[in-house]
Amino acid sequence: IDTPGHTYSWGKSMPELITVCWANGKPYQAIYGQHGEMEILNPIEPRVHSTMDALLREVKSIFPSNYIHLGMDEEYDLCWRSNPNVSRWMTDNKINSTRDLHSYYANRILDTMRNISAITIVWQDVWDEKVEVSFLLFLMINLW
Repeated sequence: IDTPGHTYSWGKSMPELITVCWANGKPYQAIYGQHGEMEILNPIEPRVHSTMDALLREVKSIFPSNYIHLGMDEEYDLCWRSNPNVSRWMTDNKINSTRDLHSYYANRILDTMRNISAITIVWQDVWDEKVEVSFLLFLMINLW
């Protein structure tokens, strides 16, 4: 379940979960060339966290493994920074960088994983980008 990036398809049925990228004062701008104008989860949207909580609980109830790979790579920080609602929220909550915003998102998801007694696997981007996570006993880094 690769998040917060790689979620363009989620936006087709649940657009409220996806961050809208902005450029030149206009929303829905593909600011990464080949990437879409809205393909990364919105880390400040409460419905993202309730949806992820429900999804992860369902996955854990269906599959016998205690391990769930959550990706956490290719977080398009320019999209997050370009969105006025995300930028305002970051300022209001004293979050100074998109790395810190990624940490906020990751820790919210890791909290759910801890609550369902699942071990999270993430791509090495989390390590490379020095995303600060709280629950290291429940986390494995997958190197590529």
